[in-house]
Amino acid sequence: MRERRQAGSILVLALLVSAAAAVAVTADLRVRANRYLNRSADAGRVAVAGLQLSRERLGTDPDWPGCTVYDPLLPGNSVTLGATSTGVFVAEVTSLGAVADATQTAIAELRAMPHQVLDYNVFSASTVKFDGATTGGYVRANGDVETAGAVSFAGIVETVEGSTVSDTIKPDKVVFVPDVLSPPPVSIAAYAAVSSSLLGLPAGDKVLDKVSLRPDDNPYGAENADGAYVLDAGGAKVTLRRVYVEGTLTIRNASRVIVADGYHHRRVNPAYASLIVQGPMEFRPDEVMDEWALSKDFNGDGDRSDDFDVYVEGIIYTTGRFQGDFQGTIKGAVVADSVVIKRENNFRSYTLLLTQPVVEFIRQGAWDIVPGSIGGGTP
Repeated sequence: MRERRQAGSILVLALLVSAAAAVAVTADLRVRANRYLNRSADAGRVAVAGLQLSRERLGTDPDWPGCTVYDPLLPGNSVTLGATSTGVFVAEVTSLGAVADATQTAIAELRAMPHQVLDYNVFSASTVKFDGATTGGYVRANGDVETAGAVSFAGIVETVEGSTVSDTIKPDKVVFVPDVLSPPPVSIAAYAAVSSSLLGLPAGDKVLDKVSLRPDDNPYGAENADGAYVLDAGGAKVTLRRVYVEGTLTIRNASRVIVADGYHHRRVNPAYASLIVQGPMEFRPDEVMDEWALSKDFNGDGDRSDDFDVYVEGIIYTTGRFQGDFQGTIKGAVVADSVVIKRENNFRSYTLLLTQPVVEFIRQGAWDIVPGSIGGGTP
């Protein structure tokens, strides 16, 4: 009997030890699980902090590289940026290293805020003059607003306090603001770098007459998938007559650019401006381009049955004076050093310019996180 009791005691002790060990293992698993959950939460928070860092970095340097960056402010974490064709960046932030057993990612689309000049149909860094003009739209000047001849203005003029506005413009059409609005520091070279050159034009003044420039058509050189083309005038005058553009046209080093007769211009890549000119520009096309009459298939659809009104979609930018003397429509924004508007014309707003960033036309400051784009998870 004594031996049985001793054996039973040993069995009970073994069961107690096993139970204690099981409790200890369970407790250790719970501690590890809690530690992992805490590290996972920390990793998630660090990843989201990386998104904020990306917003700030892009806000101060839009050329912050779209690649993996190991940032000293986020030790052990990577930030990967991938640009899209619309100028929206997809930022993927992965936390690792310090929380290596609980790696997490945070993904969001980051978008630059459009520059304030795009809030206006016409922006002048200095003065605006209406010369016998019948027009509308929202016009911004950083200086005096003058008139000459009979003027019928249906829009709103905004300028800075202290500037003179002609008394022929009704006071209810004028808004005074306290601060000068600086134009964007547009890099002509940046647009030239993404463009294919127009080559083979004669020396001296340049004339493009009855020409199409499209992603699939460049009569002066290599084609460009975005329809982005650049002409270096070498200090000469450039004349565009009866020109059809799908894409972006940049003209560098021009003594003067004249857009005459017919002109029709549509955007291709929404991240690019439409017409970029280094020099002053006279925009005075009137003519409807009739494919049949001109024996030219401008849009490349295989027939000559189309007519194209005077029309520009997107941003016209010139480093000099813009003189608009035309009958037609500009849907978007004209940005120039100074502006003269003549005759009857039509300026229309283009909402995409206010929602999709355009290269060189973004304001400084942290980029926006596109609503509804934040995601994440364990990679």
